[in-house]
Amino acid sequence: MQTLNPLLHIEYVLAAEFDIDAGPVVKYQYPDTLPGDEQLMAELMLPDQSHVRNQDWTIFFLHDENGLLQYRPNDKGDMFYVLNLVNTKFDKDVRRGAIVKSMCLITRYPYFQIFKPVLILALDEYFDSPSLDCLKKLYSSINSMSVERMPNFSASEKLLLAVSEDHSLFAERFGEEEAAIVDEKNAPIDPRGSSSGEKPTYYIDLKNRGHRLVSTGTVRDTHYFDSSLQYGAMKIPVKVPTAIFPETVGDFSLIRLLRTLQNIKGPFKSVHPQLTIFGPTTPPVIVLINALLTQKRVLFIGYNTPSGDVADHVLAACFLASGGGILRGFTRYAFPYTDLSKVDDLLETPGFIAGAKNPTFTHHPTWYDVVVDIENFTMDISPAISSPVPKEKETKGNNPLFATISQDDIIFTDQVKRMLTEHYGESSIRHRCRNYLIRFVRIAISFEEYKYKQSLLWPRKNTDKDAGHGYVWNSGTRRLLDFQNLEPVIEGWRQSRSYALAAEDERERLTNPDALTLDVEHCLDKLKIQTLNNSESAAIYTLLHTNVSGYDDINTLLVHAIDSNLFEVALGLVHRFPAAREATCELLERIRAHPAGKRFFDRINPFLKVTFFRIIEDKRS
Repeated sequence: MQTLNPLLHIEYVLAAEFDIDAGPVVKYQYPDTLPGDEQLMAELMLPDQSHVRNQDWTIFFLHDENGLLQYRPNDKGDMFYVLNLVNTKFDKDVRRGAIVKSMCLITRYPYFQIFKPVLILALDEYFDSPSLDCLKKLYSSINSMSVERMPNFSASEKLLLAVSEDHSLFAERFGEEEAAIVDEKNAPIDPRGSSSGEKPTYYIDLKNRGHRLVSTGTVRDTHYFDSSLQYGAMKIPVKVPTAIFPETVGDFSLIRLLRTLQNIKGPFKSVHPQLTIFGPTTPPVIVLINALLTQKRVLFIGYNTPSGDVADHVLAACFLASGGGILRGFTRYAFPYTDLSKVDDLLETPGFIAGAKNPTFTHHPTWYDVVVDIENFTMDISPAISSPVPKEKETKGNNPLFATISQDDIIFTDQVKRMLTEHYGESSIRHRCRNYLIRFVRIAISFEEYKYKQSLLWPRKNTDKDAGHGYVWNSGTRRLLDFQNLEPVIEGWRQSRSYALAAEDERERLTNPDALTLDVEHCLDKLKIQTLNNSESAAIYTLLHTNVSGYDDINTLLVHAIDSNLFEVALGLVHRFPAAREATCELLERIRAHPAGKRFFDRINPFLKVTFFRIIEDKRS
């Protein structure tokens, strides 16, 4: 067995094929024999029904346990991602009329999708000349890819990149040459052309009747690092994601998952207090989110669906539950593709998220809690699922408001439906779902303090009595309604892995003496949602000025202010109290001097920007 090298882009390459007499077999492995179950790998590399289509992708995970790569998840071992491609070539002259071969690569990178083009080339070459040399060539090609100049973004920078659609954010981190490429798209284009006689760097877009000038220069998107792979004589461009979180794995489509859920028609035959919180007509997307948060066993089934599409639903569900960096603990216990031979591993994994093609799974209600048929657009809750034991001091009591769908949930489901109908992009829909997950976590913090007088999710101590933290409501009635509706989900989540990890992350974050103790989002939401008097709003502007000073602090502020582009902050410039105006002006000066903040500052309301510069001039004079 080779010693795993953390500097390698991929650890192993395997080739497998279907032998009519022996079944699935691994034919070649490179650079060494995989430390694990070879037969298991062969079965996973040749999924059910792969022989009926020309090409299929499979994704699965392996977990390091005492030096062996196992299929069954564990809490502490390193996690490896397996990207597998299966090709079928139909030939009447061979037994069973087809030749089925597959090739996979094993990597530590959750963004393994960047290797898809070269894996396609390698498997095609392997079909023509099956030998170990094909695996060596792929292994060497990928591991020679250079990422030395790729910026190492901090957690706050990654989060800001993840929520922003600004393609030139943090351009300066890519070096002078790369930054110049990024800034090119922001430079004005002279419609008169080049006076130097050189070839123009733009062309007229005739599809738009000449109304648009398009730059032909390379524009870098700072959400990616541009590199390349040399595969034989071919140079393959590669875009490496720069803002990746543990639960963002592969090139899944959240849009595809949400379309599947949108096509599911109710009502549910079985109900559960933690899942169908609004009764049998609870929207399927809400049921799925609740199931994931409360660590239920979730299964996606698609018999005639390509394995890659089934896995895509699983990976999208992991993102949906995590909010893309807000929570974690979902991907490690996910099985993007599994089959009947692995059912024991599945059943011994609490709260799994799995994808399968064999419909036999659906005939065993004890094997799952929630099953989604992605072909027939059905979602079923297992009648065998256990219900939580009621606790004392339930807050809902006999309140008739319980089981009434909340306004925020209506808005969320309606917005998602509209965004899908109007063909919004993947990043916009991910952002909307992320905000919904944040809402849940913040309500959970407020609920815990309401019921238990403390929250492990907010152990920070802020001496400012006006600071506050958690979710912000515009009325006590809506606050009580949210507590009543979400109590079963929150109580279930408090017993889950993701809750324990969230509490652990918060404790770890506070070991940093410079950690921000102010709930910035709470402050901004109070300015946005509540009707405050002058003293109350002035206190918030003073708090923001006092607490938001460091580089990461400003990143955090920008993350939470991105939807309104600092509008609530900048309103402090016209506050009735001079002290609040000065505090806001100084805070905006810090933001303006911040590499990312200056981009936000440039886009604030023009009237407020004029007011800012007038205050600056008054201070100087």
